[in-house]
Amino acid sequence: MVSAVAVVGALAGCSAKPGVAATVNGQEISTQEVATTISDFEPLSGDIAASAVLNELVLEPIYLKVAEKYDVAVSVDDAKSAIASAFEGQTTIPDSAGTIAIARFELTANKISESTDASAIAEEIAAELKAASISVNPRFGTFDPETASVTSVVTSPTTPAWQFATATPTATATPTQ
Repeated sequence: MVSAVAVVGALAGCSAKPGVAATVNGQEISTQEVATTISDFEPLSGDIAASAVLNELVLEPIYLKVAEKYDVAVSVDDAKSAIASAFEGQTTIPDSAGTIAIARFELTANKISESTDASAIAEEIAAELKAASISVNPRFGTFDPETASVTSVVTSPTTPAWQFATATPTATATPTQ
């Protein structure tokens, strides 16, 4: 739970609208929804990158829109059943909007890949993503419609240019007389 609170605090700033993680065709995804979804999945997955959660929340409405045309979209009830199965034995079964959206996205993506129309669906999704109005809070990264992903701004630490490598002392033999 602490990490979800930290995510909300860290991601709440620096957006066109405070508290908004992303906007997809005018629909807002809040930083709170991202944090709640991360918290919901922690018992199953451990730490999850906020950009990965946001990525699926951004893709979900577009995938579902196209999948519905091909009759391969997964219902909310099916998503809730899958969540209940995944969390069987846990003290609580999450039912937040973000968790249901991710379950629908994952299940729908699987149905699309198994569909005889998979290629056509994929092409239509790609076209919808390119045409979509998607903006991402810079704290989460950027959205690239070509790769259909939110690229995190978190990078590996690097050595600053001003810092020089130092020689590691090595033992040398002392001459004997």
